[in-house]
Amino acid sequence: MSTNKIFWDAYVSDLLSNKYNYGVTHSATKIEREFMQELEGKKVLHPFCNFGMNTFVLEDKGGVITGLDYNASAIQYANDYKKRIGSNVEFICDDFFEYEFKDKYDVIFLSYGILDWVEDIDAFIDKLYTLLEDEGRFIMVEFTTQFFEAKFKQLGGKVLKDNQYEIKTDLTHRVGTPNSSIMGGNISEEEVIMRPYLHNTNRFISRLLTRGFKEGYVKYFDHINFRMGNDIEIAKNRYKNKDVEGNMCFGLIFYK
Repeated sequence: MSTNKIFWDAYVSDLLSNKYNYGVTHSATKIEREFMQELEGKKVLHPFCNFGMNTFVLEDKGGVITGLDYNASAIQYANDYKKRIGSNVEFICDDFFEYEFKDKYDVIFLSYGILDWVEDIDAFIDKLYTLLEDEGRFIMVEFTTQFFEAKFKQLGGKVLKDNQYEIKTDLTHRVGTPNSSIMGGNISEEEVIMRPYLHNTNRFISRLLTRGFKEGYVKYFDHINFRMGNDIEIAKNRYKNKDVEGNMCFGLIFYK
């Protein structure tokens, strides 16, 4: 059994037993929940859904939800969990950029760690726009440029070309003892090479407007609600990276 499978098995099991005190319907952070409003009866797409914890929260808010991720293991866990809790979420295992969607959606929701895996921002924005119904909402909660840059440097990332980095790391960020991670799982002994991208937050928002999105709401936060690596707790459930002087994340709601 792979370390990855052991990690996610333990995490899902702990969620079901409410070990972390937030369970499936409380797995979204406070900041994310601020943007998960008025979903009752709405057709919602959740791309890059990973193993579905926030996808189930969106369903709990009353939406008709489709989750998509290219990672087969993550989708397998999502479907297993779906059966265990009696969910009606539809999960699709495919690449967001390659998959030919049959429907359009009232809402597209994305949160945390999305932009660093997107190479072509314009192609990304174009697909979001075409997948929305007229007057549909694009909702996103994401780390700022400052946070991504600080984290890449802290992990020893080197610039490959333009805005792409190469980072050698473990399965998850180490914190505390050598074998513990930010989510309580065991660290993989295998070295993992990641090649994320660094995109400017302001430029991303500007491109949304250029594409035709209408700005509804943008809010910046000087903290996040969970610890990543060596982040410092500045208040209860509020964490700040020591190398980020400005905002840690932002949330937005834009309309088509």
